[in-house]
Amino acid sequence: MRIDPEIAALAHDPAKQHCGQEEISRAVKDWKYDPALSAIHRQFSRYAAGDPLETLNALQALVSHVQAAGAFVSNWIDVHVHALKEAPLGQMPYRHSYASGFATMQLLVENGASLVLSVYEERTNPVTPTSAIFSDREQHEIVIAGKAQGLLSRCEQDTGTVTSSLLDVTLGDRLQLDCNREVRQWSDVKGRLVLLQLSRTPQDPAPTREIQLEDSSLLMQSDGNKQTSQSSVALAVLGALQRHDAVPVMEELSASGPAHLRWEAVRQMLTLDPFKGISVLDRMAEDPSEELAVSAHRLAEQLRMQYPALRHGKAA
Repeated sequence: MRIDPEIAALAHDPAKQHCGQEEISRAVKDWKYDPALSAIHRQFSRYAAGDPLETLNALQALVSHVQAAGAFVSNWIDVHVHALKEAPLGQMPYRHSYASGFATMQLLVENGASLVLSVYEERTNPVTPTSAIFSDREQHEIVIAGKAQGLLSRCEQDTGTVTSSLLDVTLGDRLQLDCNREVRQWSDVKGRLVLLQLSRTPQDPAPTREIQLEDSSLLMQSDGNKQTSQSSVALAVLGALQRHDAVPVMEELSASGPAHLRWEAVRQMLTLDPFKGISVLDRMAEDPSEELAVSAHRLAEQLRMQYPALRHGKAA
C-alpha cells in the first residue's frame, strides 16, 4: 500500500496535525460568527424551533433571491477553501455525501431543520423515474447554477393517486414543496445543477412512502418516527428468529400505536402463532372504530379459506 509522503510525515508530527485542524476549526468558527451572517444563523435557529419561514426575512431571502443565495454560498466557499489551502489534510466538520453523481453538504443543521448545498452532475443517459418517495417535510430550494429537466409528482392524500408533470428549471428558479404530497426528481441535468435547499421535518413525521408512478401502487412504507421505526425493525427480527416467546409483546403492540406498526405485529404473530394472530384479526374486524377493520376481516377470511384449521381459531 502506498502512503503519500505528506500523510506519512503527519503520522510522526502530532503537533502539525493539531495545528492543521485548528486552522479548519478557526475558519468554521469565523464563518458561524461572522456579523454579516448573524441574522441568517439566528433566524435558522428560529426556523428549526418552528417559526414560519415568512417571518424570517433574511433566511427566506436565501431561497427566494438568487443573488442572496449565491453570495451566501460564495462566502462559505471562500472561507473554507482558504482554510483548506492552509491545511489541505484537515477535516471539515460538516456532514456530507457523494454517490452516483449526487453530492450534498450540510451547511447548517438543527432540530430537524437543515440548510444544504446539493450538486447534481450531468447524466450521460437520462433516466425517467418510475417511482417517487414522499416524506413528511417542507422544502424550499433555489437554483444557483445550471439547469435540469425532470418530473414533479403530486399525491392526492384522499385517494393516493399520483400525477406527474414535466419540470424544467434554470438559474434563479425556486421550488416550495410539501414533500408529503409533492416530489421533484431530475432525469436530465445539463453540466451541473447546484441547489441551495432549506428543509424542516416535524417532530412526529408521517410515514415515508414510495409509490409507483404508473399505477399509484404502494411499493414501500417506513415510519418517520425513529422509535416506531425501531419497533418495526425489532418485530421483523423477532419474527425472522422465530422467537415464539415474543408473541405476548407483539399482541400488546397490535393493540395501540400507528396502524402500520400494529399490522406488522399481527403479521409476525400469524407466522409464530397463527391461532393467536387470527384471534387478533377477529378483534380488529369486530371493532367499529378500528381503521384496519376491513383489512383485518378480509385477511382473516382469506386465511380461514386457505387453512381450514384456523376456522376454530375465532376469538370468543
